[in-house]
Amino acid sequence: MAIFLSVGFVRNIIFELRQQYQAKTIEETCLVPVARDGSFFHPELHLSKGFQIGKRGHDQRYVYTFEEALEKLQNMDKPRWRRPSATSGVFGTVTSVSWREVNLAELDSVEGKSGQGASS
Repeated sequence: MAIFLSVGFVRNIIFELRQQYQAKTIEETCLVPVARDGSFFHPELHLSKGFQIGKRGHDQRYVYTFEEALEKLQNMDKPRWRRPSATSGVFGTVTSVSWREVNLAELDSVEGKSGQGASS
């Protein structure tokens, strides 16, 4: 039994699939803060107590999930987080100088625990 579809029907299906794909792609991105050296906030910065965010000293706090930490960073005047130095590996606090839209798959593929996100 053969099924014949009109050209218009097929075009509508293709259009709807493209919209769903574009919406899915948009949903799978997020804005992350970027430090002066090009490193960015990512899930591999999770310490045993969580992500350490905020200004050095009494304002610094731990947040357990990446999503919650990112939300709090997005609401800060000057987003700050701790990450290891690229040269010494010693943890220090960095301040965001810009924001970058990254795909969640890119965040999942950040190699190692160096704290250095891939620069772009």
